Amino acid sequence: MTVKDQQMAKKTKYTYDTFIAVAKQCEDIKSRFIEKNRRLYEYAKQVGWYYSYPWKKLLKEGHNNYVIYCYKDENNKVVYVGLTNNLKKRDYEHRCSGAVARYFTKNNIPKPVILLDNLSAAEAKKQEGLYVRLFSEQGWGILNKAKTGEHSSSLGGGNEQLTYEVCFELSKKYATKTEFQNGDVSAYRKALDKGWLKGWFSNVERKKWTREKCYEEARKCQTRSEFRINNQSAYNSALKNNWLKEYYWFVKSTRKSKWNEEACCLAAKQCMSKTDFANKYSSAYKAAKENGWITNYDWFAKTSDMLSGKRKWTFETCRDLALKYNTRWEFGKENSGAYHACLKNHWLDSFDWLECRKKWTYEDCRRLARKYKTRWEFGKQNGGAYRACLKNNWIDSFDWFSE
Repeated sequence: MTVKDQQMAKKTKYTYDTFIAVAKQCEDIKSRFIEKNRRLYEYAKQVGWYYSYPWKKLLKEGHNNYVIYCYKDENNKVVYVGLTNNLKKRDYEHRCSGAVARYFTKNNIPKPVILLDNLSAAEAKKQEGLYVRLFSEQGWGILNKAKTGEHSSSLGGGNEQLTYEVCFELSKKYATKTEFQNGDVSAYRKALDKGWLKGWFSNVERKKWTREKCYEEARKCQTRSEFRINNQSAYNSALKNNWLKEYYWFVKSTRKSKWNEEACCLAAKQCMSKTDFANKYSSAYKAAKENGWITNYDWFAKTSDMLSGKRKWTFETCRDLALKYNTRWEFGKENSGAYHACLKNHWLDSFDWLECRKKWTYEDCRRLARKYKTRWEFGKQNGGAYRACLKNNWIDSFDWFSE
């Protein structure tokens, strides 16, 4: 214990005996201990009592509160098998990140199915490994990345027992941080929280996935889903470079898309443009683009031209519009498209009835300013004259304006 800890101990009433007594009252369960006395928990962490107490050992030997659960994709026969002593918390973690969230997408994750419950930690690890083996033998694709079974270190997301040495050894199995995160979420999170990752992957060169290497990796899998699960980086490279079409042995999904030609056409008619179609009905847009149906939606081109203001302005059309106005300013304000076409083609000089912008003299500004009592009224009613006065410093000579 350091001098600082000794000084703190004198100021507090906590002793090691008090810590042991409270821990026993909580049945040696960490979460209950933290909830019961938060201050004692913080102090015990500072002086080292918390870490030296055999929480994990007592929890493994004395409590049968572990469950075996799974997430199933019945259509494609893909499964994730896990164990935990807090299913609600573990389900939340799966929905936020990890293999389950990546496979099902965050909004389509099914509810976990409990396979076995009321198990000790040792029994749970053994049964988890047996279920993974059973599903694999039945032809199911396995989402689990971490090692399972009685000889594994997995305890359902619990990273309390992961020390620096353990995490470092686990990280050696992976080439990059991303692979480490995907392969062993618990160890990666522990190392990230403790700041251990610095220097672990600094000398590792990122693997470049060529067409040949991606082909070799894809050959090990039967479906796209299996390829994506087994090697995410190779799959991403193949997807980016459009190499997936070359893997002819991939079994296509038996699920029929609801977006046939008629359904895509109906969805497209509810949209103003291709961008609007892609944003509102991304799946329909993708199906229409892949099958070449989108080229038949000619109303997109018409709507696009209409919205973007594309129009062929002729001299006669611009002249007819300009006849409605007395000044160039009014013409430009009301019909900007025609006005800019006239500027581009130098037609404005031929519209001699359109007056150019007025040049404000001191006498004109003074005559107009006489109508108002304040500068604010003058500026609001005659913005052009007011700005000319400000620019030429005439406004101070109009001494009748009240402040």
